Amino acid sequence: MLKKWLIMMLVVITVGCFCQLNCFADDSVKVNISVEFPPGTYYYGLQNQKDAKMFVSFLLLSESTEDFTVQYTIDDWTTVYEEQCHVIPRNLVVKEIPLSHLPKGVFTLKIRVKHNGETVFEESKPLVLIKYVESSYLDKYSRIGLHYRVSDRTDISREWHTEQTMALYYAGVRKVRIGQGIEWHNFERQKGVYDATFSEYKYMDLIHECGMEILRDLMAMNYAYQSGHPRLAKHMIPWGKSFTEYARLPYDYYALEVWNEPDLKKYYNGDDYGVMLANLTCTAGLALFDSGRDIPLLGMSCSGDANAPQYMRQLFKLGVYNYIDAVAFHPYYVASDIDSEEYQKRFYGYVNVVREQGGWLKPYITEVAWRIREGLTQDDIGEYLTKLYIYGDDIGSVVTTWFQIRDEDERDWHGISYINGEFKKRYAALANVGEMLGPSEYIGKIDVEQPLQGRIYTRKGEPMAVLWSTDKQNEYLFDLSTLSGNLHHLIVTDMYGNPVDISDGTIRLTRRPVFIQHVDKKWIAQALSYEAKRTYTDLCSRLKEITDIDFLTTAELKMNLSELPQSHELLELLKYNYGLGDILFERYNNATNFDYYELALALWDIHQLGEKISRAFAATVEYERPLYSAIHLEKLTKAADQKREGEKYAVLRFTDKIIHEARYYSKKAYYMKNEGTDQLKYGLAAGADAVSTELCRWGLFMLNIEKADKNRGILTYVDNPQVTAYNGTNVENIFTVYNNIIGEPSP
Repeated sequence: MLKKWLIMMLVVITVGCFCQLNCFADDSVKVNISVEFPPGTYYYGLQNQKDAKMFVSFLLLSESTEDFTVQYTIDDWTTVYEEQCHVIPRNLVVKEIPLSHLPKGVFTLKIRVKHNGETVFEESKPLVLIKYVESSYLDKYSRIGLHYRVSDRTDISREWHTEQTMALYYAGVRKVRIGQGIEWHNFERQKGVYDATFSEYKYMDLIHECGMEILRDLMAMNYAYQSGHPRLAKHMIPWGKSFTEYARLPYDYYALEVWNEPDLKKYYNGDDYGVMLANLTCTAGLALFDSGRDIPLLGMSCSGDANAPQYMRQLFKLGVYNYIDAVAFHPYYVASDIDSEEYQKRFYGYVNVVREQGGWLKPYITEVAWRIREGLTQDDIGEYLTKLYIYGDDIGSVVTTWFQIRDEDERDWHGISYINGEFKKRYAALANVGEMLGPSEYIGKIDVEQPLQGRIYTRKGEPMAVLWSTDKQNEYLFDLSTLSGNLHHLIVTDMYGNPVDISDGTIRLTRRPVFIQHVDKKWIAQALSYEAKRTYTDLCSRLKEITDIDFLTTAELKMNLSELPQSHELLELLKYNYGLGDILFERYNNATNFDYYELALALWDIHQLGEKISRAFAATVEYERPLYSAIHLEKLTKAADQKREGEKYAVLRFTDKIIHEARYYSKKAYYMKNEGTDQLKYGLAAGADAVSTELCRWGLFMLNIEKADKNRGILTYVDNPQVTAYNGTNVENIFTVYNNIIGEPSP
């Protein structure tokens, strides 16, 4: 019934269009022709490839029956497809032409109609073919994000926003970072008057309705207080209550991020500004804590500027670590090649600064992109986009966010679409990332010969390899038999999701990543072995001057796996890995030269390996197992509260971070168990539960080491952090204290 209705609607639309079409005719034939996509087709010809089609409509005005040839191409007539159409006079004839045989990608579809060898009609239409990414309970933990600039411009309708938003969802985007539009100065247009109903909120509702979660960027600029960006620490004093209210906005976010790229040189002066930003972050942290909402707060929000590490170190020095749950950064470096050593150094630089603090703050890549510049093609940008999400997995990013949904002017910028909404090739690459990496769990790197790069995932419980070369000039022939003993099981696709010919048992690797599904499970073991060797070797180099490292050398040998262990053996390996942390706790208690931060960092590295081991459960566990992490988490939380001695703001530096991480995995375990609809959920739940349980055990150890810092509720502000004075002179400075512990924040 629905199909008949759609066809009737198409007929109505088509007839309506005829009056606007040019009539083409030879000497004897008069005919009106139009080409339409199915009703409901989204902006610029977006269709699900498996159902893609077009309708060519004919209204023959002459008296005799005629035959027409419909030709079409997506490569400017290099490859031509044909359909024949028999048309009777004075009747509307609609020819349905399937397009599902065309590859995935972004194209210009060119159509021409011929009669007796003469072209009587020509038209070009944008066509975008992807595989619509299906919804799944795995979406909640998706790492695929995109920046969405909310706009209330009069030339952009809600319908336009709806179609663009659905296009993101179809491409597998499940996490959206809101930008511009929903900012502090919109929330507090009049000083002291707070409005959470301003018009831009309707777009946030739209995003939720389309099945995506939102990261809110707490933009600190409020022109009700002053023009431009605040530059002095004292500006934070009158903002305290207002920003606190802003941070408490009653909306469902998956994370909150403080400010946006405040480290840019045009803002950051390294002194007063850093103090203000630190206190702004701390204020937001206390506001979120007071709200009781279980939402991670992201600090730093660094740009790709080389100044970012300095800025991060200053904020950490000013105590920000105890007020945030994670770090956000924007690793722009558009002049570089994404595979270059230069870019990798910049990329890992943010994480390394966190490591100086002992780790335990997960990264979020909340903005990054490349734009067209000299030497880069649209395919190059698609390649960079694909690798970006993979590199995000390398560092354990909770979400990786491409910037942005559309360009802001007529230039070809970072957007996945031009300013008019027309999609670029990178959109098809994004859709493939959503399809391949969205429902996947990252295991790790594999050891392949240079200049090749390899990664292993479990995708829907099955192992998947991603391979590419970093060589700009040469192709490399890769023998697929190394990945599987049965080549017939392999599904190999390019970065747009199109099949790759493997009939001769090989593939040619270039800089463009290829995805290889259903590789042998031994490659999960190979990836775990690689990651274990890297982790334990690094620990050995750092700890060899502190303690005996024989236990780490033994662990490296134990984790040298040739085959993927069975589920019970995998669980024992996971426990063994976390057991190395037990040894480090013992060594710390008995050593005099074991730094507290070094201990925390070593535990962090062991835990990150434990995460990878737990993800392999998805490929081994096939039945439901009981979950215990909630019991252990409750025990640890009560013990930590006792250590705080009734002071709600008291902080246990690393214990609190371990609790936060244990809670994340416990929630994931129970969510997967309760929401999952297939056998895959058993492995995902069991792995997450095992990690949470081990972390809870560590938390009790850490609790015995740490003392509660009861000063987190006290914030200090210094008007001028740097004072220059000379012998015989006096310099006056203002020191202000806000004490949240005694009740309402007050100086």
